[in-house]
Amino acid sequence: MTESAPLSPSAPAPSPNPAPSPYGTAPARPRNVVGIAAFIVGVASKLVGVGFGLSVPAILAADGAYGVYQVASFATSTVGFLLALVAVVLGIVGLVRRGAPRGFAAAGTAIGAVVVVEVGVGALQGAVYSLF
Repeated sequence: MTESAPLSPSAPAPSPNPAPSPYGTAPARPRNVVGIAAFIVGVASKLVGVGFGLSVPAILAADGAYGVYQVASFATSTVGFLLALVAVVLGIVGLVRRGAPRGFAAAGTAIGAVVVVEVGVGALQGAVYSLF
């Protein structure tokens, strides 16, 4: 254990409270936590699809793995779609909040909407292919 050196009588005692700044304190920057959550969920919904896309060659390389591919495709599409819907809803809530920054909310809404459209087009494509 180290002992601190005693203060010399000529040294001023340290002040427990620093002197206030003549300029005041910086105002707290507003945050849009809902918008940030929308962005994170939107990116997660996109990463689900990217992860599946990267795993397709490994799934199809196995003999007779087309059934596994179908199940994995359905599962990742469903999870991605649900996450995208959550991102869109959170993004809209973040966009309508007054006085809060809207960048993350707009990005989360956009990413979620893109994933919703991607899953919808993929489902429509699968339906059309099943006809032939």
